[in-house]
Amino acid sequence: MTGSSFQLEVFHRRSPFRFPVRHAHGERSANEGLVIRISSVVQDTAHRIFGLGESLPRFYVTGETVDGSRAHCQALFEKLAVPVMVAATSDGRRLDAVIDLLIDAWSTVSSSKQLAVWSAFDVALFDWLSKVLDLPAERLLCEMRSRIQSRYGHDSDARQVPQSSTNNDLARRATIPMISPWLAAILTIGYRSFGFRHFKVKVGDSRSVQRVGIVFRFMGPRADVTLDANQGYSAAQAHHFLLQLFQQYGHMRERLAAFEDPVGPSDAESLAVFGRDAGVVVMADEVLSGEESCHAFSRCPEVSIWNIRVGKCGGITGALMAVDQAFRAGARVALGALVGEDRVLDASAKLISNHVSSLWVEESFSRLVLARSVFRSERGRGLGFELDERVMRSQLIGFQTFRFFPGQGLVV
Repeated sequence: MTGSSFQLEVFHRRSPFRFPVRHAHGERSANEGLVIRISSVVQDTAHRIFGLGESLPRFYVTGETVDGSRAHCQALFEKLAVPVMVAATSDGRRLDAVIDLLIDAWSTVSSSKQLAVWSAFDVALFDWLSKVLDLPAERLLCEMRSRIQSRYGHDSDARQVPQSSTNNDLARRATIPMISPWLAAILTIGYRSFGFRHFKVKVGDSRSVQRVGIVFRFMGPRADVTLDANQGYSAAQAHHFLLQLFQQYGHMRERLAAFEDPVGPSDAESLAVFGRDAGVVVMADEVLSGEESCHAFSRCPEVSIWNIRVGKCGGITGALMAVDQAFRAGARVALGALVGEDRVLDASAKLISNHVSSLWVEESFSRLVLARSVFRSERGRGLGFELDERVMRSQLIGFQTFRFFPGQGLVV
């Protein structure tokens, strides 16, 4: 494919929800984010190969905003994405060299705090690479994981922690948002009827104890529960909440799988201190994203579960890098997408879960939450989606396009 040109399309969109979603940081009735579509065009032909990705920047997660992320797209495309595309379409290309470029790009955006927007680029590049290289997505993922392991090796002192397999529906984790207790009961019963045995309950308001108690009552005898405060408590408030919970529901401690982001700010040290003091398993989520945070948590064995999300960790490459560092640190992992993300990020997380041993897989529940998806299924290589341009037009806020011609440079 020597002589190809490369194109980036950036779609800024607002995706309405079917119903409001609430947690400790507030209530949302829609997501505002970016869809990235990259493509290559072979010279003197009309043949185009596409790759799709999505970004939902949330300031309280990675410190990024949608407008800021959109402003960075041109530079990220030219400096990080185009080298990957050039390497993949060059004569004599080597897959290891292409994967190395993706790893190096992840390190760069980790330092510059651009992980959410790069997640869209990385997923789009993965989707595109699967098609350009004519590799099934599963095979490409295995090649990437193998390269990461061979490049970084394995710490001989790393503790190997056995984890439950996620290759079945029983490992899916259902999210109970900050809703009334009676709605929580209905949702729990519904999830249970679909085979869910792992429940995450949002806490942080005055009805949290009652909500958790209702879920505990209806989730079934073989189920467990995770609490998620989204960094909404101080240490004192989190300890008081647990005291109330265990006083009212004495057997809850035995069924409590973890307390996710119990305190804010949820840096590695504060989560480790809380875990030691409270005597509960602590999981890191929102603060766990790039290279620096992975290194920090690898030094805190008290934080024994890492919640790894494709959309906040830097895409598929970033999620695989975080998994590798978690395993070498002796931590266990949960995988998934953020609630309200669309189908491409959901599919990316599920793809990783097929090859990584994890405690739970958490879905975005896009079919339940989103009024309409901008992605529709497509057969063939890649992640299996194409852009539904009619739906995109109904959600579109802004649009940009950039083209790169080898030997000429970028054209806006």
